[in-house]
Amino acid sequence: MTNKCFPKITFGMITCLAIFSSTSVMAESEAFKRAVKVFKQGYNECTEAQRIRSQDINQATAQFSKYLDMKDEAAKLDASILTTKLHNISREIEYCEKAQQDILRSKAFPIMETALEACKESKEQLAIANTVNATNSYKKYEELYQKAIDITASIAKVSSVQIKVGRCNKLKKKIVAAESQLTKVKATYAVDHKIISSALQSCNSAKKLLVGNNPSQKNIAKAKTLLNDSRIKLGNITNKRKESTDHKKYTSLRISQQITNKISSTKKCNTSLVSSISSAESLRKRNEATRLRAANEKLKKDKLASEKLIAEQKEKEKEERISKEVKLAELKRAEEENRLADLKLKEKQQLKEKEALKQKQAEDEAKKRQLAKERLKNKRNSQNWSSSLVSDDVSNSKDKENEKSKGQFKKKDGDWRALAN
Repeated sequence: MTNKCFPKITFGMITCLAIFSSTSVMAESEAFKRAVKVFKQGYNECTEAQRIRSQDINQATAQFSKYLDMKDEAAKLDASILTTKLHNISREIEYCEKAQQDILRSKAFPIMETALEACKESKEQLAIANTVNATNSYKKYEELYQKAIDITASIAKVSSVQIKVGRCNKLKKKIVAAESQLTKVKATYAVDHKIISSALQSCNSAKKLLVGNNPSQKNIAKAKTLLNDSRIKLGNITNKRKESTDHKKYTSLRISQQITNKISSTKKCNTSLVSSISSAESLRKRNEATRLRAANEKLKKDKLASEKLIAEQKEKEKEERISKEVKLAELKRAEEENRLADLKLKEKQQLKEKEALKQKQAEDEAKKRQLAKERLKNKRNSQNWSSSLVSDDVSNSKDKENEKSKGQFKKKDGDWRALAN
């Protein structure tokens, strides 16, 4: 290491230096001597740190810190230690300054390598249009790059690092452009996601309409309409994806994966819905045929029941009519019997009246006869010739009254017989 730090020294130069050193040593103070001693101890730490920096950077850093502390301590003892050329101190200070940069670069280099790996990852993610991951990786690169620069800016001057950093700086422009494109793609995918979600919803709504053992014709028709709507929307999305040249670049996007999943779900749903509609229509036809048969059977039964009811009604009406006729006949007969009874009663009354009249007439006649007898007797006593005439008149009058009475009785008897017939 000493050969690297110092150029070749000739014998003459050694002689001059020896004479100069011997002269200078005689002039050194005690403080300077102590400062040199402390610095030399620190220098040993510096060289050791430089030696192990590739093996253990943390230990090298710790040892170099000891060198810096001892250097400061020596400067406190004698400030001229930092500028003196005695004891080869100025060269050693220069050596340690370079060692410090080597140590810092050794410390910063792994960080820079990680930063460049992040940049490489960002480039790879951008190639597959995973802009989100590309952006995140690039941000990681920038953070690590700055961290390495904060340790030592000289790390960026390493040729291999400098070339890669230049490429990473150009990558940033591509990422910005990709982010702009990604924003547009996400907006388009948001619309597509809404459309395919609507297609899947239409299919699911249609399937709900067919739940049950006997879906109505109205629900079947509506399910067909929803199926057609779902198919159209699904076709638009799938055709759009086939025509898109950038579709495969964005397959890693979450919304793209959601669209892909819903396309698959919608296709399965539509296939299932077609089968459900077919089954529903077949079931509907069978149920309709069953319903028609049942309706016809019911119609026949109702017709038979109606005919039976009509027959029963007619029979009942006939019975009621006969009953009414019987009752009417009985009523007429009763009325006739009542009428005949009334006639008989009247006849009896007439007979009684006739008998009473006859009795009265007889009594009147008896009275008249008695009176006539008395008158006759009186007249006989006064006039014999006129009593004979009076007697004839009375006899004729009696005969007429008897004939008249007989005629009235015959007339009443004829009326009664006519009513009886």
